[in-house]
Amino acid sequence: MPLDLVMPVWWGSHPQWGLQLLNNLVMEQLSITVMNYRTSLNRLRAEPLPF
Repeated sequence: MPLDLVMPVWWGSHPQWGLQLLNNLVMEQLSITVMNYRTSLNRLRAEPLPF
């Protein structure tokens, strides 16, 4: 069954569990919508990179 998760952008770079969380979400039929409400162009581009 297809599933879409909505996640805040900072979850991807959380120092304790960000990478572990993303590694465990690798599966077919999963999409992730990243909430990235940054106003700085550099932060807007850089912060979703872990995803």
